[in-house]
Amino acid sequence: MIIPMKKITLLCLAEEKIATLDQLRRLGLMQLTQDKIPDTANVAELAKNVADAEKAINMIQTAETKDKRQRNSFNANGSKVVARTLELGELRAETIKQIELLQKDEEILAPWGYFSFDSIEELKKKNIFVTLCASANSVFLERSTGKNGKSFPDGATVNVIRQDKVFTYYALITSSPLLNEPDAVKLSPRTLNDVHSALDEQKRKLASIEKELIAFKGVLPQMLAYWKKISAALEFAQARDGMESSGKLAWLRGFVPEPDLDRLRKAALEHGWALQIEDPSPDDNVPTCIRKPSFLNIMDPLFDFIGVQPGYRENDVNAFFCLFFPIFFGMIVGDAGYAVIFLLLALAGKHLFRNKPQAKMPLNLFIMLSCAAFIWGWLNGSWFGIPLDVLPQWMRGWTLLSDPANSSLARQIAESTNLIKPDMPDSAKMVVYGKLSDKFVQYICFLLAALHLGSARIFKFFDEITRSWLALGHLGWACLIIANFFLAVSLIVFPGTFPATLGYSLYGGGLILILATIRGEACLNLPFALTGSFVDVLSYIRLFAVGLSGAYIAENFNKMALMLLDLFPGYWIIAGFIAMGLVMLAGHLLNIALGFLSVMVHGIRLNTLEFSNHVEMQWAGFKFRPFANPENTETNNIQS
Repeated sequence: MIIPMKKITLLCLAEEKIATLDQLRRLGLMQLTQDKIPDTANVAELAKNVADAEKAINMIQTAETKDKRQRNSFNANGSKVVARTLELGELRAETIKQIELLQKDEEILAPWGYFSFDSIEELKKKNIFVTLCASANSVFLERSTGKNGKSFPDGATVNVIRQDKVFTYYALITSSPLLNEPDAVKLSPRTLNDVHSALDEQKRKLASIEKELIAFKGVLPQMLAYWKKISAALEFAQARDGMESSGKLAWLRGFVPEPDLDRLRKAALEHGWALQIEDPSPDDNVPTCIRKPSFLNIMDPLFDFIGVQPGYRENDVNAFFCLFFPIFFGMIVGDAGYAVIFLLLALAGKHLFRNKPQAKMPLNLFIMLSCAAFIWGWLNGSWFGIPLDVLPQWMRGWTLLSDPANSSLARQIAESTNLIKPDMPDSAKMVVYGKLSDKFVQYICFLLAALHLGSARIFKFFDEITRSWLALGHLGWACLIIANFFLAVSLIVFPGTFPATLGYSLYGGGLILILATIRGEACLNLPFALTGSFVDVLSYIRLFAVGLSGAYIAENFNKMALMLLDLFPGYWIIAGFIAMGLVMLAGHLLNIALGFLSVMVHGIRLNTLEFSNHVEMQWAGFKFRPFANPENTETNNIQS
């Protein structure tokens, strides 16, 4: 739940500012607020040091190496490593610039090959003048044949050096200088040999710089500790220099969670502080402090990844994410074989990163999502796109979803919904049975929409009903969502099954509650909101569509891979199996990548857009980060 906050103004003696801040930091209860960041010399210096440290750490982290033996571990002073890293960064930038310039010179000189400018100068002394030229092939041909009034200078000897598809490179040899030759080129004074030598030298220099940066990977823990230390010093300096004062008094402002007020009052009595405690005003930018059961922390990596945080005056919806997001993930990925791979990778990660606490929660989330994908994939008999009749019986899942033609429950549902009629021929019945699996999944999608969106409105009703009777409008929207579920099922899944009495009652009752409670600008948007509520329910069909596309991709890549065997008869069969394996591997890896992308696009969207609209969330908050000792806080800005 989102913890209520109190706005605090703390007064102390001006001469005790530092001691007060030190005690506050030990308490770790209060997030400080400042109207503006102080621009004192000490703050500016520390801010520069923090920025330099972040830049250096990012440079070291992004230095690529395949040889882990180069990641030396040694003791180093953090500030010295930062200074050397930044120096190396400047050297690397300058070296890369020089390499690019040399590569341009190489590109210009390459068509002329290896020659010496000194030789050309020696020929000048003998009244033999060499003018290097380049022109388009068409222009060179015109000058060679004298077409269109174009020609080479009188008495000039033309020596073609190289010709490609576009240009001709040649030398004009004359007994006098050519002052106005239109095709003359100006080359770098360096020869191609000189450029290659300089280029090799710069590349060796760049490799040496990269090697030194890679070696610093071994001191990343010390550098992160240094960054953490100076970041805390910067925060302390900003708080110290930003405190307002008048005469012998100084004060600061901030926010404290309401349950922690007793600890703050006790500290105030002990240290002689004066406290003014207020409720935040509507204009205050209040941080969001969420405290929840530990099992709900499993969703924190998802919120951190997408970078959203509920606003202080919004609601904590962790429980809804924890319940519905795994279901969406499972339906989108939809393959038990993939899920087994994910589980094995997650378990391997748990072992490899067992000493890294920051990896625990993301891996736990991945295990939970993999289990959801396994359950859904198994229920549908989906294993790497392998045909159902090839799978052993225990892998064929629930016949209602995987093989409805052989499910008595599926037949009963089809008959009760008039999809199958007694007088239908067997061939027509088999066609209907072939589509039943898709029908049931579509029904589940719409049912999830009703549960997900309806729970948002009901949750919002209970949250607001104690403050205003207008919260009854949320019940009206919940009624409309349930009626929209029946309508969507009747239109798309099981035609003619709309429950007239119940459905029209839900629509009527919902509209009455909405019209009785709607106020202000919402009245003008009501027609669009009513249409939008039905569209929101329909949008959950994306779970079916994306999951089905993944199944078809897996199935068709398998078919393509099997077709390759026909191209490698006889003794080439081993090559055929290798090619088949490569195609299947590439296809399934692509399918997995598309599945994760679809989860990002569709699974997250259903929670952060459709659901959030109905629970009236804008995700406009920022985390509560109390002023505290570095060892008592999590620093997630930079990850090692």
